[in-house]
Amino acid sequence: MRFLVSLLLALAAVFPCGAGALPDFGVILNDDGDLSFTSLDPAESVRNLLAQVDSLAGSPVKTLAWSVGAGSEILYYPTAVANTWGWRPIPEKYEAEFGSWAHKVQAGMAAGVDPIRIAGERAKELGMYFVPSYRMNDDHFIFDPVDYPLTGKFWLDHHETMKIGESPQPADPHYGNLLDFTHPEVRQYRLDVIFEVIARYEDILDGIELDFNRFQMIFPKDKGYERGHLVTELIAKVRARLDAAEARQGRALYVFVRVPPSLADCHRMGYRIEDWLDPRIVDVVLPSQLMTLAHDMPVRELVELCAPSGAQVYPSLYPRTSYMWPFLEAPEAQDYAGRPSRQVTPALWRGAMANYRDQGAAGVQLFNFNLPADAWTHEILRDSMILPPLHYAPRADAIYAITPGYYLDYTNTYQYKKQIPAVIREGEAAAFTLYVGEDYADPARRAAVAWAALRLGFKKPLPANGWRVEVQMNGMRLHEGEPGARLVETSGALAYLQLQIHDMAVIYHRENTVRVLLHGIPETSLEEALVGVFFRAHDLSL
Repeated sequence: MRFLVSLLLALAAVFPCGAGALPDFGVILNDDGDLSFTSLDPAESVRNLLAQVDSLAGSPVKTLAWSVGAGSEILYYPTAVANTWGWRPIPEKYEAEFGSWAHKVQAGMAAGVDPIRIAGERAKELGMYFVPSYRMNDDHFIFDPVDYPLTGKFWLDHHETMKIGESPQPADPHYGNLLDFTHPEVRQYRLDVIFEVIARYEDILDGIELDFNRFQMIFPKDKGYERGHLVTELIAKVRARLDAAEARQGRALYVFVRVPPSLADCHRMGYRIEDWLDPRIVDVVLPSQLMTLAHDMPVRELVELCAPSGAQVYPSLYPRTSYMWPFLEAPEAQDYAGRPSRQVTPALWRGAMANYRDQGAAGVQLFNFNLPADAWTHEILRDSMILPPLHYAPRADAIYAITPGYYLDYTNTYQYKKQIPAVIREGEAAAFTLYVGEDYADPARRAAVAWAALRLGFKKPLPANGWRVEVQMNGMRLHEGEPGARLVETSGALAYLQLQIHDMAVIYHRENTVRVLLHGIPETSLEEALVGVFFRAHDLSL
């Protein structure tokens, strides 16, 4: 097996068709394909599908990545390898959730509608790169694998001998139901789907996206790194198949890989990125959280790792956050009385863009954004151009966040452990690092700032009085004493302590240390930490 890996890599070195300088992929948008069929009338589905792609015309999106299936097993084209909707009846308990969707897909496919080709051809007409995306080990089915509609025949036929077994994530044993890439049959099954996609769409595709982030676990617990050569072999085979397609099509084709958000996470799961770069069998690396927007993925380490090979890093980001309320200059209780939102604000997005631009990212991918693109999506797309070679004039509002944990982020088993939520105990100073990718040192820029603040979200309940808190940022005291009116409760589980930053010298470029010390209260939990910078004249000109 290792000999085969060496042979494939040697061939890639001799015939490095995809190893030249990369084009500008602009903003990459990954669509999950779930709205490929939106009507029982196939013609209406086609019209809606074209409208989805057309909504990106004139936007910064230069690359459209389109998921070829609902997960890994149920595909949106007439596959001879995996399955399509209708390969088996939907169990009655799932009819309400999936029945209407499945019937629309079946109606469209029976009429010969191929949404991947339709989306790809329209993207090419609009001047975009088109990249089919395949989820390498999607996990949506794992909680009820025998009956769930997204389970495929291969899993049902082979799961007793070919599933992971012991979950790599101890807090959730269901991940043991995922297929184990240790088995050559599993890897070949995935390859056969990928090869089918390449053969079917090679006239319009500009590469293929291997989505290892949906889901990240492909090997048994603690076996990822030692079996990582099997993933390298798989990718080398994909690269070789693309090289053959390149020769037929007379144009460069590229390998995109969505991976966990840090190098340590990648290694733990079995993704030896360094082995994919010498020779270069991967062109674009897209580190990603699993569910929410992140401001502090360690992208720089991947940028530095990829740079010698010419591969590029595009952080893959989400349109949702943890639940939060608006960041206002002088908030009162009624401002936090309504429902919180999970939708990313443009200011939060600009903060993330600034952070990843500062770390050397070549661009950004939008993941799980719905099409057709609405006004909010277009605002986010415009804000995504803060990355090179363009960036905003220096007076754009931005919010920088410590990325909070979501679901199992706190375990440090499938993506890097988040700093918060964190329990803070009386008399024990707690320190946190908050990354700010913009440099606010320029005096003229500082003078244009209308207001800036640090907002800390503590878990309720908290006493109304009789306790004190000391907060420092980079060694400069922002508050010491009772919270008083600065602490405003929300209608949810948080109370916000918002502290004005009167001297912009408090905000450092890059790492900022926030220190919290409690007195008179046994403990509380820090759930949110934001720094916001807002300008008198908000300038969004490019």
